[in-house]
Amino acid sequence: MPGFIVKTPLNDAGNRINDTDMVMVFAADAGDARAMAKSLHSGDTNASWDDATVTQQAAAADYEGWRLRCRAAPPGGGPNAFDVTYTGAASDTMDLMGAGAEALLDAAGQTATYTGATQVLECADIADGIGDHFLLVELLPPLATSKDPVAIPGGVVSKVDEGIAAAILSATLAVDAYVLPLVGGQGKQSA
Repeated sequence: MPGFIVKTPLNDAGNRINDTDMVMVFAADAGDARAMAKSLHSGDTNASWDDATVTQQAAAADYEGWRLRCRAAPPGGGPNAFDVTYTGAASDTMDLMGAGAEALLDAAGQTATYTGATQVLECADIADGIGDHFLLVELLPPLATSKDPVAIPGGVVSKVDEGIAAAILSATLAVDAYVLPLVGGQGKQSA
């Protein structure tokens, strides 16, 4: 069921009803969302909610602007063996993100592969000799929509790292059908 943000138009008085001018509603359509927002308040509030803007919120269908960062830190500290970030383009999927990261890892001197059927991104091969490193693979929100990007844990399912030097470093990415998170609105809870 889709979510909708229903906002009353602001005027000089602030146009707040019980200190509220925005409601997040899950409904079948915009009309139902507006009606539900109206039903939350008693009194003469229909005009405000009738003029409300209703915007459907939906998770992104592609990974445009999302970033897949891959880095490997040696045991005991020191400089990273690699640190690359692929930024998704319009209509990218998780498979295209994995393939993009693979290309960047190859360009950084690693022997990387991405297998779409299993969603496995091999960041370094046995021959690279860094299987004992700590691998960090993160799915990060777009810079345009996040002030302090925090890794989204569901984007990377598992990883293989910190073994012996002659081992692979790999991460299993979320499936293409993974639903990217979306902030639908911000508000203030009343005490």
